[in-house]
Amino acid sequence: MKLASVFSSNSWNNPDITLYHGTTAQSADSILDRIVAPELKDSSDFGRGFYTTTNLVQAQSFASRRARHRQKNAAVVKFVVSRDELSRLESLWFVRAASDTEDFWNLVRACVEGGESNRGATGWYDLVVGPVSGGYRNRRVWENYDQISFHTPKAFLVLDNSKKVRL
Repeated sequence: MKLASVFSSNSWNNPDITLYHGTTAQSADSILDRIVAPELKDSSDFGRGFYTTTNLVQAQSFASRRARHRQKNAAVVKFVVSRDELSRLESLWFVRAASDTEDFWNLVRACVEGGESNRGATGWYDLVVGPVSGGYRNRRVWENYDQISFHTPKAFLVLDNSKKVRL
């Protein structure tokens, strides 16, 4: 039996990835139109960016907290994004974050405290992917939470050109 024939029925076809963004209903309407950089927060785990997750429950939870804080209604925006388009972005990936994962914690600390990447002339990454910090001082992460953050106009365009809908 040929090895190729064993795996041929389960081939990978590079399917689109579904991402979610938890927000308020008012912001969701704006996001469906386009993502605007000046509205983005500076002191998040990976710095100023537009944050998404692959976890719908995480996005719903974030939307509820944000809406409660702003006394508005919660909403989630669902993006269906081409992996081919994502692959064209300059990206930084953190697969895990344990207490000894110095590179992850150093980036989170730098971003939360000052919002700077210190990458020099190359600017910021288009895309940063990793766990969600529960606090860099105690080096804790939210179990089963992830974040995919978009940081540049090129990255925003990938989301803007993707299929998106308010849930």
